[in-house]
Amino acid sequence: MTLTDLRARLQPPPGPVIDVHVHPVSGFGPHRARTPEEDAGHLLRAADDAGVTHLILVCLHPECPQQPSGAQCVEANDLCLRARDTAPDRLRPFCYVNPERPAEAVA
Repeated sequence: MTLTDLRARLQPPPGPVIDVHVHPVSGFGPHRARTPEEDAGHLLRAADDAGVTHLILVCLHPECPQQPSGAQCVEANDLCLRARDTAPDRLRPFCYVNPERPAEAVA
């Protein structure tokens, strides 16, 4: 098998390829982005390299507390929405809530 044959076999199938659990690069590993928009750019480039067409973006608060406050959830969700606005056709935000604070989660 040639390298060309191998690449042809590794191409994604036609249609959408969805990564259902993506975190901003600034939340994990050594990478940091200055803005949510820059972070989204890193994610989209990685998705393009992997043949992923849509990403479900899960933003946690940068401190990753076990019991995030309502304000920490709002801050994380606002960052997620800013990243989504970079490519709303490809990035889908997942709402971050603390189920132990149901009133704040609903609000």
